[in-house]
Amino acid sequence: PAYRRANDFAEQLGCEINSHNQIVTDDLGRTSMVNIYVAGEYKDLKSTSLVIAAAEGSKVAKTINMDMINQTF
Repeated sequence: PAYRRANDFAEQLGCEINSHNQIVTDDLGRTSMVNIYVAGEYKDLKSTSLVIAAAEGSKVAKTINMDMINQTF
């Protein structure tokens, strides 16, 4: 099936979108906009399991934490 985001919030924030209508991120969930991160189905527009989504969310949360520490010090 074809998946799509329910809203265009990422586009409104200025995040880069690729030709497959996916939000462009690095391997840690950082978008093209500073301090905006995404994970899971919202990023990839594909079906996933709860366990995979939770793992991706955890990875992105760790990235946010490290980015905040690096900005502070």
